[in-house]
Amino acid sequence: MKRKAYLMTVVFFGLALALGVVGGARAQDGGPVSQAGVGVQAALGTGFTYQGQLQSSGSPVNDSCTFGFGLWDSASGGVQLGVTQTVTTTVTNGLFTVTLNDSAQFSGSAFSGNNARYLGIGVKCGSESNLTSLGRQTLTAAPYALYARNNWGLSGNSGTSTSNFLGTTNNMTLTLAVSNTAVLRLVPNVFSPNIIGGYSGNSVSPGMYGATIGGGGTSGYTNTVSANYGTVGGGMGNTASDFAATVGGGDLNTASGPSATVGGGESNTASGYYATIPGGVGNIASGFNSFAAGQHASAIYSGAFVWADNSTANPISSTTTNQFVVRASNGVSLTVNAGGAKAIDVGEHYRDNAIVAWGKVNGSNGAISADFGVLTVTHSSTGNYLITLEATTASAGELVPIANVEVDAMPLSATAARFISIDQQNTTQFRVYITNGNYIEINNDFTFIVTGR
Repeated sequence: MKRKAYLMTVVFFGLALALGVVGGARAQDGGPVSQAGVGVQAALGTGFTYQGQLQSSGSPVNDSCTFGFGLWDSASGGVQLGVTQTVTTTVTNGLFTVTLNDSAQFSGSAFSGNNARYLGIGVKCGSESNLTSLGRQTLTAAPYALYARNNWGLSGNSGTSTSNFLGTTNNMTLTLAVSNTAVLRLVPNVFSPNIIGGYSGNSVSPGMYGATIGGGGTSGYTNTVSANYGTVGGGMGNTASDFAATVGGGDLNTASGPSATVGGGESNTASGYYATIPGGVGNIASGFNSFAAGQHASAIYSGAFVWADNSTANPISSTTTNQFVVRASNGVSLTVNAGGAKAIDVGEHYRDNAIVAWGKVNGSNGAISADFGVLTVTHSSTGNYLITLEATTASAGELVPIANVEVDAMPLSATAARFISIDQQNTTQFRVYITNGNYIEINNDFTFIVTGR
């Protein structure tokens, strides 16, 4: 049989799907662009489309033809990559379309983007038994997009003559989307761009600049910045609504004063100039340079510092400017001793210049009418009282008790006079003795105060 002479004219060679759109197209405001029939897309395959025109003796072919496609690393000679893919299709008026598959036939990684590739083509039509070679064609750049799909990188993406960049050149928002949902939006502004991360409902008010939302947010609890240079780091339901105000995280927090800061926690509001709330729950810092922390602490005056512990949900508040207010149900502990050699300024406090205990004792029975830091008072005998303290000193010698008897009038005789003596027992106890001017033991009311370390 005489072999026919075929002529191949390439009409189009390229990817059937040029990478697709990661997450779909986006509108300027960051919302999804409506596209009929476009939802979550199927994964992009490795096949690409080859279209051509086949002629025989100058006339278009109309027949069933089998094509053989082989991938080579050289225009002639060289090494074939993978195996030859054979495709049978109907040629009509000389036109045909076939799909070639890189993964199945062309060794998978053939299009690495580094070396030229050539497509060797053979054809037989009708009853022909052997393929007629049509030579090799140089593959142009489109198939290399297969490699770029899984090996994307930025190298010399020159948008200007002086720098490399990744971004846009128009006044449109640049949106990064995952699974067709916006997760990061870069909003252009002539002064400073706004950055919006996290939930797609997070927002920066129109006309603002230099604003940042780091992430977080959810349906019904979006993060919002409505002031220039405001920042919400994360969390949900947080608002930065004044110049350079910052909410670090947490939920339902508001920084509504200029340069005010809420670090985190829940339902906190910093509304004063330069006011600060590091965290906690339900705190308010509304004074200029105020500070509130803990639970339901309100620093409502300028320069006020309010700390409230978790012992109760009742709020505490500053009552004047430049005030330090503390609610600490277990007290304030000073852990360092000044010692005898240190010169202490007025108002300076250490552990060993603090009051350990004090009390007021009924002499007839040893009952305590008022006290601080006293565990028990035992009326051992007439004029003899054993006092046990809550606190423990380092040694008995560190305990320094002072006691005074109570008299109703100036004593004018030895029997009316009262003398008091103290015997330190151990690290928590001391004994009080009361006598009259004749050194006879007698019951009498007395008060005492104790220092120590």
